[in-house]
Amino acid sequence: VRAQTPPGSFAYQGSGGANKIYIRAQKIFGMLYAVGSGPLYVETDKLSPSIADGTIFQIDNTASFVYAKQIDMGGVSAALGYFQPTNGTLRVGHFVASSSTVGLTLGGGAQLVDSFLDFSASANAHAVIVTSGAVSVSGCHLIGGTSNGKDINVVSGTCTVHGTRGSLSGGTIKHSGANVLFPYADA
Repeated sequence: VRAQTPPGSFAYQGSGGANKIYIRAQKIFGMLYAVGSGPLYVETDKLSPSIADGTIFQIDNTASFVYAKQIDMGGVSAALGYFQPTNGTLRVGHFVASSSTVGLTLGGGAQLVDSFLDFSASANAHAVIVTSGAVSVSGCHLIGGTSNGKDINVVSGTCTVHGTRGSLSGGTIKHSGANVLFPYADA
């Protein structure tokens, strides 16, 4: 683990790095940053940004597996950032956005599982934004912004949804984009 590269980051793995990074901590204060070919494994009770207008995730590598029981913005205006490994799983037990927080961008082969993401305080925020690849969302509860925000917004790529509740009555998912797939009609 190389701290503070880029500024405010906790776990850093630069491009081309093939080393495996394993982190288990009660609280991580800073961004998780990983690019390159080495996998990242993280398990934490609480994850918080370290600087204003920072991000929580900047992950674009071959494999990442991140489990945070809670993401706490601590009053800091920050974006969740992007999680787009070729293969990887993100599990966020509990996250409630502030009024200016931007949604979570997923891409590559990312899987979002067993997560609660609430962006209702950020009027136009999308809870999940899919920008590339084949993304899977399973067992989640997603709440997009109350005005124009979507629970899932697919810009590019596809998003397959299983057993996930949304913000509309009855738990229906508010979504946009042509490639949001509900193969088992369970969401």
